[in-house]
Amino acid sequence: LFRSNNLRFIYMKAKTYDKVLGAVDLMLLAKPEDITLYRDRGLLHIHVRRFKAATEDLRRYLKYAANPADKNEIEERLNELMRIRAMMN
Repeated sequence: LFRSNNLRFIYMKAKTYDKVLGAVDLMLLAKPEDITLYRDRGLLHIHVRRFKAATEDLRRYLKYAANPADKNEIEERLNELMRIRAMMN
């Protein structure tokens, strides 16, 4: 997991979001109970324009996170995603 975190940092700095997603996916395989990884992956999905996947991960995060400090921010992101998805249909 430590190596995956390092890779995630390197890829984020280089803005290679697909590679960051791969690192987060590996981390989720190792630690599926870490709900913050779903938030992180959801936000990454936005960067690569995978809006449906972003919505699913962010909803999962809000459903299972215990009183997240970033609840309002994530709800805002979900509202933005709903608007984007509505315009695309």
